[in-house]
Amino acid sequence: MSKGERGEELLARGLAELGLERPGLDEILNRYVRELELWNPKLGLVDASGEELVIRHVLDCLAAVPRLEALLDVGEVKPTQMGRSNEAESEQGLSTTARSELRGPERGASRTRRPELRPPEQGAPRTGGMDDGAPSPAYLPACDLGSGAGLPGIPVTLAISELSMNLVERSGRRVGFLRNAVALLGCDRLTVSQEDAERLEGRYQLILARAWKPLTVATCEVIRRLVTRDGIAALYKGTRARIDYELETAGIQHAELYPLRVPFLDEERHLVVLRGNTVVADNGLESSPTGGW
Repeated sequence: MSKGERGEELLARGLAELGLERPGLDEILNRYVRELELWNPKLGLVDASGEELVIRHVLDCLAAVPRLEALLDVGEVKPTQMGRSNEAESEQGLSTTARSELRGPERGASRTRRPELRPPEQGAPRTGGMDDGAPSPAYLPACDLGSGAGLPGIPVTLAISELSMNLVERSGRRVGFLRNAVALLGCDRLTVSQEDAERLEGRYQLILARAWKPLTVATCEVIRRLVTRDGIAALYKGTRARIDYELETAGIQHAELYPLRVPFLDEERHLVVLRGNTVVADNGLESSPTGGW
């Protein structure tokens, strides 16, 4: 079995473990992984290759998908799939600087039926999508701050068909890769903005960040300006100790912390969620840099 075949098998097993066995998803993700492997030696996009690339980056990003779908009330994820142990662990484990509200979707709320995902043919044209933060009205507007190689924005968008994702990256070399990858994938729900997050315009119902910047008063101000009142910021973080430090540094007292289990990886991973309705008033933003967080 070749290196690429081992990676594909690992991805398939990881998707199954996460409950993400969706038509065409493994095929289009493998296409993305092959593009990463092709350009990574030259551009230094991620410090991994082969099975490590699949586990530490692609599956790491996808581990949050069931939780994100529950928070956004989209897809076909049922509350029981989240696991009560995770919610209990989140609520019990948060320090006083990060008291979790743990508000999930209403029981019995209607969910959008997921359309079948079909990988596009080579050279298929892109249509629609987002332009300067303005989403197609059929999708939830989302952005990935400091997208880099498209992580987590590309895997998450391929898995959640209700999203329209703006990949925000300031590096010209990485933007070149992102635009090439988006064209190759043919997903009209992905767009690329070469921009500093601090200068990004528009409002988003979902803000993602994985390897962007630590949580500080300044980064909270950026998120506060971009998130909609009914939106969330979902931040990929590692150890609990580091999270507590960042929350205290940023002065955040209300955050939701969800442990993530990444297939084949025995390391701490968490999703930190900040809700827009605690910082965005009906008539604009609160005056405090961290608002109600």
